[in-house]
Amino acid sequence: MDEQGAPPPQQQQQQHAHDPRSNGLTRQPTDPLSTPHDRVDAPVRSMTDPAQNELQPQPPKPKRAGKICGKCGEGLTGQFVRALGGTFHLECFTCHDCGKIVASKFFPVPEKPPGQYPLCETDYFRRLDLLCHECGQALRGSYITALERKYHIEHFTCSVCPTVFGASDSYYEHEGSVYCHYHYSTKFAQRCNGCQTSILKQFVEIYRNGQNQHWHPECYMIHKYWNVRLHSTGQPIIESLHPADADATDATDAVRDNVRQQEEAKDWTKVNWIWKTVRL
Repeated sequence: MDEQGAPPPQQQQQQHAHDPRSNGLTRQPTDPLSTPHDRVDAPVRSMTDPAQNELQPQPPKPKRAGKICGKCGEGLTGQFVRALGGTFHLECFTCHDCGKIVASKFFPVPEKPPGQYPLCETDYFRRLDLLCHECGQALRGSYITALERKYHIEHFTCSVCPTVFGASDSYYEHEGSVYCHYHYSTKFAQRCNGCQTSILKQFVEIYRNGQNQHWHPECYMIHKYWNVRLHSTGQPIIESLHPADADATDATDAVRDNVRQQEEAKDWTKVNWIWKTVRL
């Protein structure tokens, strides 16, 4: 029985594998690890055979879609910014007006729908005419308008010293600059032709003897209607501040308050002197 039987399976597989005339409907693969599910109706080609790969080219692998910068159009690698409906290189996401990188903070401005572009804080508020005249930064909260300018409340100060002017405080303007009472009265205030003290408020201007004369209104009225000369020596009724004080740019609050009190005392002294002179 053994001699008449079919040859061993291994020899039969080798015969079919090497016999060019074999035309069986199925052909066993030479791989002993193959299973019945590996059988196909077409000849089996080895995926590791270079010659067969040339005859049967593999389909190209689909490329992985990458992110593109919305400004320069180049691919994005490393850090990038996702904003305004797009993605950008960090160095490409800049202010539309000044070119400053605004990845950390920006203000979107509409362009042609649906487009937008970013602005930095300074340029955004510049377009709104809301920049402080003193520091040039954005006015985000309350601010002061004076001399057709806008200021942060803490930046509306004397041009010489750090005196801050509140809502009810008085300030003085000279050639476009702001001054406190102290520095204006010691540096720029005109002198009354009658009493020779500083003119800090309203005054009367008269052209006389080839020159313009400036008077306190009350001094001029007394001189006009009573013909009283408020001084006869050309010296002021009350001595003004020492010239050295006028150059002090770092005057303390105590010094400025003292000057203000001196000015108020001068007014009362002047009034008393005038009435005393008129009675005489």
